[in-house]
Amino acid sequence: MSNLLAEHRQAIALSNMGVSLLEKGLYREALETIKDSVVAIKGLYGSQRCRSQNEHDVPVPLADEVKRAYRRLAQGKREIVSISIEVIADDDGFCSIKNLKKNLTHSSNFSICYPIRIDSFNSDMHCLDFHSGIVLHNFSTAHLCLSRLPELSPNRAQKLRDGAYKVGCLANKTLAKLILDDNEATFCGQVLQETSLFIATLATLKTLVSVLHESGCLREAKAFFQRMLDLQGAVLDVGDVELYCTMAASAA
Repeated sequence: MSNLLAEHRQAIALSNMGVSLLEKGLYREALETIKDSVVAIKGLYGSQRCRSQNEHDVPVPLADEVKRAYRRLAQGKREIVSISIEVIADDDGFCSIKNLKKNLTHSSNFSICYPIRIDSFNSDMHCLDFHSGIVLHNFSTAHLCLSRLPELSPNRAQKLRDGAYKVGCLANKTLAKLILDDNEATFCGQVLQETSLFIATLATLKTLVSVLHESGCLREAKAFFQRMLDLQGAVLDVGDVELYCTMAASAA
């Protein structure tokens, strides 16, 4: 296994361990672990540039970061306050999108956080961009979860929300650039083949809505909410057409 491939897998492992820490209510530990993943992903882009320019690639060892993450999982102290977490797997397909539809738009589920566990893996650059967007989204989600702890001062909580917004916007921008909307046929094909990309993009928008709403930026939250609804509707329309075609073919 090449150094780059090994580092890529370790970066994903760190993000996934961060998601597990969020599930366990270890929000501070999750933030630190996913931060390590963000740094690792950033290093991968530098390594990719070195490779494209035929420069010597110096790998950054991640063994210490992974060991620290395991210790956090084993020894971390759960916060007293429990935050609603629903982990999404990046390969769940339309099932996740339809479940998200129920939760994203219902006010009683507005506070749920949706970190993403990366289960699929491909070492090409497109996949690195995709994973980068997910890791950034998880980092944003960890900021948001931590901001909700009642013992934090209002200023500290808002700084965390500001961080969540900044990173969340970068996550959304990274993923949105991968969506092909040149024409309807291209978009439909990508929805069917890369459903996980749309799941992740919807999750980033949901987090941004929550961050802005909790920061009192209601106008901006409404704008992101509408973007989320528009994308969700377009994706589900493709899924409904695919289901209809499948049923029609079976009945023929």
